[in-house]
Amino acid sequence: MAKLSIEYGKIKKDGSRAVMIRLVSGKTQKHIPTQVTLCKGDYREYPDGRIKVLNNNKYFDIEDFLSNIQTKVNEVLRNNYGLTLTAEQIINHIFKPKKNEIRKMNFFDFAFEFIKTSDKKDKNNYNCALRNMQKFCGSTYLAFGDLTVELMTRWCNSLKNTKRAQSQYLAAIRHIYNNAALQFNTDDEIILSPYLFVRFKVPKQKPAGQRALSIEQLREFFSHEPTTINGILAKDCALLSLCLCGTNLVDLYNATFYDGIYFKYERTKTKDARHDHAHIEIAVDERIKPLFDKYRCKDRSKVFDFGNHKNYDCFYKSVLAGMLSIKNELGWDMLQFYQFRHSMATIARNELGIDKATVDEMLNHVGSNRIADIYIKKDYKQINIANKKVVDYVFENILSVDKCQ
Repeated sequence: MAKLSIEYGKIKKDGSRAVMIRLVSGKTQKHIPTQVTLCKGDYREYPDGRIKVLNNNKYFDIEDFLSNIQTKVNEVLRNNYGLTLTAEQIINHIFKPKKNEIRKMNFFDFAFEFIKTSDKKDKNNYNCALRNMQKFCGSTYLAFGDLTVELMTRWCNSLKNTKRAQSQYLAAIRHIYNNAALQFNTDDEIILSPYLFVRFKVPKQKPAGQRALSIEQLREFFSHEPTTINGILAKDCALLSLCLCGTNLVDLYNATFYDGIYFKYERTKTKDARHDHAHIEIAVDERIKPLFDKYRCKDRSKVFDFGNHKNYDCFYKSVLAGMLSIKNELGWDMLQFYQFRHSMATIARNELGIDKATVDEMLNHVGSNRIADIYIKKDYKQINIANKKVVDYVFENILSVDKCQ
């Protein structure tokens, strides 16, 4: 049974106080603002805390608002067949926007707020997807009602030269849209079509082997001397990633431990979801130690200081720009940072015959036997042996300590 009562806010400096309706349902409660404010002379407060409204007009405004809310609460409870709803659920039913209002609502506003309040680890990818979609639409406003198969198809085609972005960006929009449909649709009324991403199919990413660079491409890349500052940064980061078991760019940026022998980190993407916090320890090859010196963070708060980047997003954009400049200098059709991680795994498995379980550990993935992982003490010896084999194989005769300096 839901109960309503009138409550008064704290006294402000001018003696006024807001009036609210307190809704209690079970063990939950919420406050509903009435937009009525009592000025200093509009009420009297007694020693026991009781408040008497002296202003008749405001008194009747409050009573009318309370009566109106009570009617709507009763209607919500009737329509839900006596089911116990939380106070928040009741309020959502009462103040839910009408169908036309929702269809005119700005999808981008909803989407950015959804990402801001979510606990997703890949928020950067979602924000990039939204900004790219805004650029394609030529506007920061896109009504939910204008999200159509035809629009998604045209945007998809505009991303055809960036297959990974094509898949990830569209998947991000699908996730946001489906959550909006879940929020606004009810059993009685369909406001946002649940079939948009049934009719429009998000392209799948290519298998890893097709995204990996060949050994010849890797050697050409690392033998190349970039002509831009961002290009140099991108090449250095790619070298670090490949030689550190395919470490992701964000983990290079966030890493806080290096003792001259081992590089240790907890994978940003999965550390909160794993009992071992996605911890990994990688023996640093002598050939890349000069890069640890080159980018050493002076205050030791992190392992690397990659220059004047105020946050990871800025750093990420610099590396992407560097990859683009190197791609153009080499005359390649495609070059992305993630390819070095895939290349490491592909070479380890296909060229060197390293077992898949070890490759998974090198990538800092969850093992296939999660129960065993709980009982077996982590040992990084095998992945470090495997990692050295990969580095030796790729850089035989082309990479020396001097070239890294």
